[in-house]
Amino acid sequence: MTYICSTANCAIALSNATFPVVMNCPVCQNPLVANNDSTELTKEDIALINYLPYVIAYPLQQTLLEKNAPQRLNYFRDTFLNYLKYLGLLTASEFFNSPFKERKMVDLFLQKLAQPSFGSWNAFTRECLQYLKNQNHSFFCPELLAYYENIETSKKIKIWH
Repeated sequence: MTYICSTANCAIALSNATFPVVMNCPVCQNPLVANNDSTELTKEDIALINYLPYVIAYPLQQTLLEKNAPQRLNYFRDTFLNYLKYLGLLTASEFFNSPFKERKMVDLFLQKLAQPSFGSWNAFTRECLQYLKNQNHSFFCPELLAYYENIETSKKIKIWH
């Protein structure tokens, strides 16, 4: 919860400054009031953020707290891209820790992960996991393959009819 000055001509109110505790306004000395526009995280949001790796949790937290729609969309894009990179790096770790030393997969790693785009990271993850699956790789992160297959092939909502 944050607090704001509600005195119309007060410099603090005009600056849109917020305060973390109830107190009197430092300028006009009127009591601060609860900021009804403040965005707070729910217990579920906090639990999720605490569970996720930092590179995903931080932009997600910023997404949830941001009020400005374009900036919120930018934070969401960062969250999703970091998520794809995280999956890609887990997949790369699986390959590099496997007994398989296929040059094609190394080239795929170099080609796809040199670009910071959604599609290239997703393509690398998809192709590398398929290769490891075909080789009957014993995953050190056993839920990775089933998780990726579930999110990649689960029922999609059709936008266009």
